[in-house]
This record gives sequence, C-alpha cells and structure tokens, in this order.
Amino acid sequence: MQTIRLLGKPYRVRCPAGQEQALQRSAQLLNERLQQTQRKAGLTAREDIIMMTALNMCHQELSTDNDESSD
Repeated sequence: MQTIRLLGKPYRVRCPAGQEQALQRSAQLLNERLQQTQRKAGLTAREDIIMMTALNMCHQELSTDNDESSD
C-alpha cells in the first residue's frame, strides 16, 4: 500500500510493485489540478473541487481526442 495526499488528506492506495513512482507522480499531478481548480473557482467543498476538476479533465481529454480525429 502506498499513501498519497490529495488536498491535504492522506489516501492509502494499492499499487503494483514497480509502479510506486508512477502513482506518486500521478497523485502529484492530480493534486496540482485540484488546487488549481480550488484557486480559480474559489471552491471550498472537497466534493465540489473534485467534481469540477474531473469535469475539466474530461473536457480536456475530449478536446484532445477531437483534435486528433480531425488530423
């Protein structure tokens, strides 16, 4: 089990052997996105921050997919 921190809260996560560093990098990226959403949107409720961050990430993914499809 690995411990990651998101918005200051620790989470214990199962991680395959050899993937610990990738998990930590992923958690760091997600935490940066969560903090960015929190600052830009002025949100304080953890659930709202997570939901808006997820929505933004999905939008970015769809935009990237659409850009690649039109090439």
